[in-house]
Amino acid sequence: MQSAVNPKKIGDVAELLGITARTIRFYEEEGLLTSFRTDKGTRLYFQEDITRLKVILKLANAGFSLSIIKQLATMRQTCQTGAEGSKKVNQLIALLENEISERKTLLDNLTTELHQAKQIIHQCHRCSNLPNRKDCPTCPVNTHLNELSFLHLVWDQAHT
Repeated sequence: MQSAVNPKKIGDVAELLGITARTIRFYEEEGLLTSFRTDKGTRLYFQEDITRLKVILKLANAGFSLSIIKQLATMRQTCQTGAEGSKKVNQLIALLENEISERKTLLDNLTTELHQAKQIIHQCHRCSNLPNRKDCPTCPVNTHLNELSFLHLVWDQAHT
């Protein structure tokens, strides 16, 4: 049941959450969010709506697809029993947890590699040579290319 305490207009919600009114309308169009409409068509959002929108934004900002968010938002309503809903939602949550774990591992590995790259690149802080293979063949970045794949992005491409 909607709490009638201080419903907010779309612009106020957008400002509160640091998003655009268009973003809110998009999630409404996608069926993830509903608003109360006044007789004149003004959209009003209650605290429950704002909380739901925050969860949608959290998932979207974490990189989850609109499809996954829709599944989460609608799956229970398609089930015949609470037991069926519980099973299906928990399976989807387990998939999300697995994806988060894989992303965390990827990000942890990238963080380590970036830290190592930073240390190597720092060795060039007093170098007066042009930072390329031709003008600085003994550059620490060049000598560590085979150890850190990230360095291939910051070092010039070899076309020999």
